Amino acid sequence: MFDLCAEGPGRSWRVFAVLTVRTALPMGPKESTGFDIYAHDARQFTPGPALAAIRRAAYRGSRAGRP
Repeated sequence: MFDLCAEGPGRSWRVFAVLTVRTALPMGPKESTGFDIYAHDARQFTPGPALAAIRRAAYRGSRAGRP
């Protein structure tokens, strides 16, 4: 289980959700799907436009560097 937390201006960190992973994917250590929010996104959870341009370039570079 993972606690998902957030912090706001003048507020301390607080748990807003709990993520529970029940079944691991049947993959070996060299068979990672990798984390790439643009290749495998949940449409409602994409970053805002200011951050998106920077992150898109970073993920593109990361994909290019993978075997």
